[in-house]
Parts: sequence; structure tokens; C-alpha cells
Amino acid sequence: MTRPPHRLPLRCCSALCLVACFVLPAQVKSAGNVTQTFELAPGWNAVYLEVTPEDNAPQAVFANLPLKMAWAFFPASGPAEFIADPHEDLWNTPGWHVFIPEGREDSVLTNLHAVPGGRAYLLKIDADESVTWSVGGAPVHRSPDWEPNAYTLTGFPIDPEQTVNFGAYFGPSPAHRNQAYYRLTPEGEWTRAHNSAILERGEAYWVFTDRASNYQAPLEVELETGRSLDFGEQSAERLIHLENHTDWPMSVSLANDDGFPLLRGFGNESGETEWETFDQFSLELQAGERRTVRAGLRRSEINGDARGILVIAGGDSQHKIPMIAEEPASQAGAVPQAVPMQDGDENTLGGLWVGTVTVNAVSDVNDPEDASVPRPTPAEFSKRIIVHVKDADNARLLKQAILLWQDGDAGETVEDPAAPGRYVLVSDHDLIPYYKGATLRDGRPFGHRVSAASIDFEGSELPMKGTFGDELQAELTVSRDLPTNPFRHRFHPDHNHLDLDGNPLGEVSVGREEVWPVEREIALHFVGNATGSPQDGHSRLEGDYRETLTHLHSKPIHLEGEFHLRRVNPIRELNPEP
Repeated sequence: MTRPPHRLPLRCCSALCLVACFVLPAQVKSAGNVTQTFELAPGWNAVYLEVTPEDNAPQAVFANLPLKMAWAFFPASGPAEFIADPHEDLWNTPGWHVFIPEGREDSVLTNLHAVPGGRAYLLKIDADESVTWSVGGAPVHRSPDWEPNAYTLTGFPIDPEQTVNFGAYFGPSPAHRNQAYYRLTPEGEWTRAHNSAILERGEAYWVFTDRASNYQAPLEVELETGRSLDFGEQSAERLIHLENHTDWPMSVSLANDDGFPLLRGFGNESGETEWETFDQFSLELQAGERRTVRAGLRRSEINGDARGILVIAGGDSQHKIPMIAEEPASQAGAVPQAVPMQDGDENTLGGLWVGTVTVNAVSDVNDPEDASVPRPTPAEFSKRIIVHVKDADNARLLKQAILLWQDGDAGETVEDPAAPGRYVLVSDHDLIPYYKGATLRDGRPFGHRVSAASIDFEGSELPMKGTFGDELQAELTVSRDLPTNPFRHRFHPDHNHLDLDGNPLGEVSVGREEVWPVEREIALHFVGNATGSPQDGHSRLEGDYRETLTHLHSKPIHLEGEFHLRRVNPIRELNPEP
């Protein structure tokens, strides 16, 4: 066999048993998964696996495949060394791992116990003719782990709809331009490929790197969360960075064909961010240009965990980006988490919601036409509102909410297991001494507190009627004794609710009331996803606000406006027992 001019990490044992692999185009199998299909010839095949198998145990990945052995290189440090014969010299070479199917005497030598995606494998097929091998799973998006001044065995995200050669693909990279590329020929030799040789997706090559490099492809796709577009349990926005490494303009297409509830954000003429459904769109990148795409998740449209694939193509490359979104986990751990809705609940919007009410219309008690119709005000005024939601039909209006910490229980016996610490929400001041502060400030523990100065009533919480997310009503009374009653005035004798001798007038003041209880009827009518933001319907809600004030004047006063609520904490339990 002809030895390459450079030291290569592997040379096959026989030209008769080593052939190249042919890869069929990958097709979508289900939401979030693709199937990669190979045609493996008898003897050795160099393949690049670009999916993470659902079960990555070698016994499962290579099941029903006439496999004699499989090799993979996992370097601890430094490059792989040149090996003349994998049968003899790979066994004790650091970094090389082998899988030998059970039933063979040498299967005890197996030390390859997982087959992760995003790596190259050398497969020896024990058959007389080619066999088809299909592997399903989530796609892997990663850049090659280039080793300076060494060879790397890897594959590349070639666009199956395009024809690209080594010279064009590696032209933008100084570390790889006109370097040595080696591929496995049908005759079973590692031979140097010229710049005009065509690259195939799913095939593994030896590529020399003469300096440090993080080159990915002519079109680089960098994700805010590493190797996937991962929204986790709470995030609603992520950034996708695209960069054209070539010296000419590049057309880039982005396609979301899995029905994943993705949104795209862009700035309008006034500088505000608008959102639209992210299905397919294209953009033009100039030579060397780097641009950021804002991607949002509409959490109101997912039920449970969601998976999808975003396909980004341009510059002869095609990147398949896994997209992940998770439902908040149970409130069992030591961090604030959402509690899942029980069977029969109509929504999953539990937690603490804080927002702003903006009043822009008030009725005029002296209006000669109709004193009950709100009229637009010269200026708007705003006030805070706090709502806690336990389940669909159990919402409570709050004056304040405090986030505190409850220590865990170590447990004493097996029957009494340890309980982890957790964050708790309280609105009752009497419960504060039973918990600790949720954060340190100047070395002292403090609780996070949010309050609504315009809301007051007897007690710490007020049940609301209706369904959160549809329509809610609250009836509250600002009694005579509350300091926020607008008729009370500590320094004015006509508003202290005391007689001339300084004694309380009581509830009945013989027609000479100085302080009246004020009745407030509040109604929140939710209008759904009006702005198109990723948070709409999940962590942000809005709608119409109405309020009627009685006893503030001899006639009722009616207010109208709008409200905007944001979920600031997903904890659904309020005022837990210590």
C-alpha cells in the first residue's frame, strides 16, 4: 500500500478489505429527529455519524449489522499517531477505542461502550456485498476539534443539494487551505485528495491543520447555547450568529419545517422589536459579514417538552440545528420551579404574576350626558398589580409577595428520607420568621419583596372570581380603619373619624360620617397574544382593565385601561405551612 507523505493516524490493513462508504441523504424521521443512512461496502468504511442515537450503546447502534469491529478515536491530549495496521497496533494505542460484537473470542477487548454523534468511526463489515445502515436520532451541531500541526479524522456539514470540492470548502480557512486531505478510495487506500476532489456528507476524511483553528464551514453557525438552540425551562429568546467566511456574497436560508413554535424578532423603523412566525426566510450575507438572528419560543403553544430541527443552508454547507424546549419541572428541588398542573386543569400558567395597569379613561360624575361612561383622560396613569395563580380557577390578588428560603430536612431514618431546601412565596407577614432570606445583601440574608401600593384590603390575599387567562374579577373594600383609605387624614379633624372629644365615631355616625369605606370592583379581561412576543401566552399576558369605585363620590366612578402581566416566578404554592 502506498504510504502518504505525512504521518496519518491510521492506515488500513489490506487494500482488498478497505472501501469507501456512500451516504444517502438524511431525512426527517419525526419532530427533532433525523435518520442518517449509509451504504457500507464489505471491508473497512470511514463514516461520520452526525446524529445522536436514541440508544447509543454499541449493541443497539450496530444491531443487525454484519460488523466485525468498529474503531473510534477519543483523544485525551495530543493528536493520534500513525498506525500501519489496525489489527495489531491500535489495541494499545492511547485514544483508540474498539467495539467487537459479542460471540467472538476477542469481544472481551471491547472498550468502546457508547457511540456518540458528531464523530468519525471506522467500521469493518463482514459481508460479501454492501449493506444499508440507518441510524436515527437528534442531529449534532459541532465544529471539528482541530489539532494544530496534526491530522484530524472528521466529517463536514456538506449541503447535499450542492457539489463542493476540497479547495472551495477549505479556501476561507488559512489553517486548511491547500493542506493535505486524505480519503478512503474504493481500492482500499488512504490517498491524498486534490483540491478538485468532491466532498461527500457522512464520509470521514483525514485533514491536516497547520495552525490553531476553529473553522467550521464557509458558513459558520454559532449558537448562544453551544450545540443546540436550547430554550430550557424558562428562556423565551435565543441568538443565532451567522458569519460568511468567503470572499463573495452568500445567500442563506433558514427553515423550520417541524412545526416547532419558533418566532423571529426584528427591529422596526421606530427601533422596537417585532415578532413573526419563524417558518422559512432567507437573508444575504456580504463577504466576511457576521449577522445575528433573534429566535423566540412561543411557550403558550407547547404541551410538554418540544423538539425540532432548524435547517440553515448557505455557502455549500447545511447545518441541522436541534431545537429544545422543556416544560418546567416539579417544585421538588432546591430552586424555584413550576408545579405541574393537576389532571383536569385548564391551563399551565401557575405562579406569581406582576404587572402594570395603565388607566386611560375615567367617567366624569358631572357629565350631563352619561356620568357612567369613561372618557379619555388628558394623560395616562399607571399602577402595579400582583396576582398569584395556583391553578386555572384559583387566582388571588395580593398586596405584596416575598420570596424566602426554607431549609431542607436531613431525615433520620430510611422511612423519613431527606427533603431538599426550597424557595417559598409568602404574602403573610406572620410567616416571615419561619423562613430565611433568599439572597445575601452586604453579607446578610434578605427576602425578595414586591408590593402594589395602590392595592389594599383586609388580610394578605384576596380570592378572585373567574379563570386566569380568560376573565378575572375581584371585589375589595378599603375599610375605614385601613391607613390607605382616602378619607382618612391624620392631621385634619374633619377626616379623622373622631368626635369633638376625640372618641371614635364607630361604624354608625348618626349621619355625620367622616370616613367612608371605599368599594372597588376590578375586572381583568385577557385578550391573548396581541404583541406576537415569545412570552405571550406563557410568561406575558395582557388585556383590558375595568374598575368601578363606590363611595369615593356620591356617584360611582368608572375607570378603563389596559394591563400587562409578566410571570416573575413559577412557584404555585403561596403561604405554605412552616
